[in-house]
Amino acid sequence: MTISGIGDKGTFVKNLDAFQSEGYISGKQRQIIESILEAGHAAIHRGYHPSTEDVHTIVDVTESLVETMYVHPEKADKLSKRVPKRGK
Repeated sequence: MTISGIGDKGTFVKNLDAFQSEGYISGKQRQIIESILEAGHAAIHRGYHPSTEDVHTIVDVTESLVETMYVHPEKADKLSKRVPKRGK
C-alpha cells in the first residue's frame, strides 16, 4: 500500500479508510483487500494454513493492486504524453 502517500494512520482499517477516501482504491478493491488481510490474520493468529490455490489468489490480488497503484499510473501518464492532442 502507499503509506508514503497518505501517512500511516495506525491501523489497517484507518489506512484502508484513507486509501479509499484519497482514491487509491475503490470500494470493491477494499473488500478484496480486506479478504486478503483476513487470510493473513488467520494465518498468523488462528493457525490457518492456506492451500496452494489460496496462496496463488493472495499473490495475484496483491500483484494486481501493486500494478494498479504504482505501475499503471506511470504507464498511463507516459502514454498520455505520447498521444497527439485533438485539434480545434
